Order: sequence, then C-alpha cells, then structure tokens
Amino acid sequence: MAYAIKHGTDPNEKTERLETATACLERAKALLAEHEPNIKVFTRDGAEISILELERLSGKELI
Repeated sequence: MAYAIKHGTDPNEKTERLETATACLERAKALLAEHEPNIKVFTRDGAEISILELERLSGKELI
C-alpha cells in the first residue's frame, strides 16, 4: 500500500509519497524531530491515519 505525508504551513505544497508503512513511519518521525508543522499521513485511498496506526501497519510488514 502506498502512503503520502503532507506537511508544512501549506500542506498542499509539501507532499511526499512513500511505498511502505515502514518508510512512511521513519519519514514522519524525522519530520517530527525537525519540528515540522502540520504533519498528516494518508493512505492511497486518501484516508488520514495516525502515526500510531502507521506503527501498527509497519509492524505487520516486518512479519
């Protein structure tokens, strides 16, 4: 499943697309460490998911 992260003061300007939940989780955590504002994670279907849900999905990929 593909994911997208939107961030910054204007979320429409900064969108990153990642292929796996693990990659998306690592990038989201890096953005949090950089104190980037308005971090939102979306699935391919356009549904917004939390970082906690992303961690759960990431754990399933490793199994």
